Amino acid sequence: NKWLAVSYYNEAFKLNPRNGVSHNQLGTLVAGENFDIEAIFHYIYSLCSPIPAELSEANVSRIFQHNVEALEQSSSTIVALGEFNLKQFMQQVILVIDIFFYDKEISEFNTLCYSVLVNFKEYLIKSRRNSQADLTFHITSIFMCCLLKLKMNNSPKVHNLNAFLIAFCAEIVDRTLVQMDEFIADHKNENQEFMEQYGRRFYEFDKKVRQAREIYRSNGSVKAKEK
Repeated sequence: NKWLAVSYYNEAFKLNPRNGVSHNQLGTLVAGENFDIEAIFHYIYSLCSPIPAELSEANVSRIFQHNVEALEQSSSTIVALGEFNLKQFMQQVILVIDIFFYDKEISEFNTLCYSVLVNFKEYLIKSRRNSQADLTFHITSIFMCCLLKLKMNNSPKVHNLNAFLIAFCAEIVDRTLVQMDEFIADHKNENQEFMEQYGRRFYEFDKKVRQAREIYRSNGSVKAKEK
């Protein structure tokens, strides 16, 4: 059972988070799913662990190589702005991860990063509209691991990735605020009903408290007179 194995490897990671073997195995179990983003997350996490798994390097490199081949077969590496294609967007994201993680140099890299950021906004909208798994957490975590590796290697690309992550996370925050506003608007009647119920219950509670205070004061006055 695949998901039983996943639960066991998750427990193994909790017992020994310094060892990357559990994440390597998790990456193998989810390989081929969700555009391989989850597998990349586990393999890169393994490689950034204090004790990386030896096979993780070959595993993630294989995914990166297949992604490059797929991009070469497509008409263009850069998705045209305003035309969102989920598969091509994920291929772009994987290419950017590949470049940052292995500190590669390619032409039109800034254009590629800009295209990813523009299409990421559309992805955030569409991932809430359909059943497609939201991979935002995994993508963000992968870029954080890339930043860690670049810092360890004193790479000048640290500045590029810092700027990219600021813009990337800004899109997440912006979309979160939009969703909060939409949620509040969609539940306006429920919020109004809640506030009315809260007001009534608060009034009843406050009334009972005042009555209890008056009773306590009255009893206190009676006892004082009896003494």
